Amino acid sequence: MSILQHFKDRYESTQEEEYSLEEYLEICKKDPTAYATAAERMLIAIGEPEFVDTSKDQRLSRIFSNKVIKRYPEFSEFYGMEDAVENIVSFFRHAAQGLEEKKQIL
Repeated sequence: MSILQHFKDRYESTQEEEYSLEEYLEICKKDPTAYATAAERMLIAIGEPEFVDTSKDQRLSRIFSNKVIKRYPEFSEFYGMEDAVENIVSFFRHAAQGLEEKKQIL
């Protein structure tokens, strides 16, 4: 593949696509993320939490006072920041619902 062909392929892949109204509605039927807001897309990207009962682990029970905490797989490498991550996810959850957080800056 020549450099010009590579450039042409990359350029064509970044072009905006135009859909008719019927095509757009079909896409929306199949994929609800087509019309999702930015906050809703962030929640989808973060995923669902896994619940960890810290009372069953002696080390974690000292850190989290025997609470059930939420861990998000996307943030698994952020050790000890479960509360901060939960605050960020809470912000996106409220913004996705159209509450006041939507108007604030994170």
